[in-house]
Amino acid sequence: RLQQHAKLTDKEISSLPQETRVYEGVGRMFLLQPIPTVRENLKTKVESSDEKIKKLQSNKTYLERNVKESQENIREMIMQKKAAS
Repeated sequence: RLQQHAKLTDKEISSLPQETRVYEGVGRMFLLQPIPTVRENLKTKVESSDEKIKKLQSNKTYLERNVKESQENIREMIMQKKAAS
């Protein structure tokens, strides 16, 4: 969502003339920044979002694999318990 917001904002800013006054939100305040600075900050946000997405996807695959292994282990333990009875 943050990535989409940054891309959309960059697209809108790119259509503005260079002398336009642009404010960038920082925390609870707004700073007057030149357009190139705002666009560079948006680019950085998009790149960091890409990295976070990749990291979360790899973490997701690891956790899914871990869940499958745990389920297999539980099934084996149940089968052993049934065989022993």
